[in-house]
Amino acid sequence: MSSGQDAVHRWLPFGALSPSKHILDDTSEERDVGLIVLNQPLHSQRRELERLWPRSSVRIFVDGAINRVTDCFGDDADRYTPDIVCGDFDSADKSLLDVYRSKGVHVYETPDQNYNDFHKSLLELWKYAGADPQRKLTQVYVLGAFGGRLDQVLSNLNVLYTAVCPVPLFLMGEGNLAWLLDSGRHEIAVDSGLEGDWCGLVPVGGRCDRVTTTGLHWNLDDQPMEMGGLISTSNRLETPPPQSVTINCSHRLLWCMGVNIGPT
Repeated sequence: MSSGQDAVHRWLPFGALSPSKHILDDTSEERDVGLIVLNQPLHSQRRELERLWPRSSVRIFVDGAINRVTDCFGDDADRYTPDIVCGDFDSADKSLLDVYRSKGVHVYETPDQNYNDFHKSLLELWKYAGADPQRKLTQVYVLGAFGGRLDQVLSNLNVLYTAVCPVPLFLMGEGNLAWLLDSGRHEIAVDSGLEGDWCGLVPVGGRCDRVTTTGLHWNLDDQPMEMGGLISTSNRLETPPPQSVTINCSHRLLWCMGVNIGPT
């Protein structure tokens, strides 16, 4: 991403998910992704995991995610052995934890209840990545961030506002992709062919005084946004689809959009 006072922050959210990338093996120099898998059913995100796995140099399963991987992949679950398993382990299968320990996986119990398991896994990710200068992460994807209980989804969104992550942090789950836009100018690439048929721009963290967009069916023109007032949901890309969407915002906004991965 660009830097500087007037920089445009350029986002490539589908780069690591493109079909041409998922064939990379574990020796590839393009393994620049951090991957976190949360405790949610994975069947609807199987393709995302299969594509992100070979691009990832740090892979973390959070608590009951170890059960979910086994449920999803069955006998093929051995293909997906993470670097770290962490959490308070209130839902992880204890026998599976022993299996991962026997494979040399780092198993860390993180009982601090002041943070949710997702936030704690981010802390573990950067500890692990920082211990090896060869691990150059340029982006982090989190699978299982959406679906299930609303309070847990809101807690995951809150992590975007509270956690320190020096690279783009993308939340995924149940056909959704979301991340936080800081104040400033943004350009989001939307020409991968993996985009879904909807998108939204939501002032989750507070009022945004001014928002201007291009590339959307319903654009905003220097308008304020806030919960209890104007928000942009059920929007979509303009027709014909643009190569990118631009957003200029005075305060933080949550960008969300549909994902259509298609066949692996």
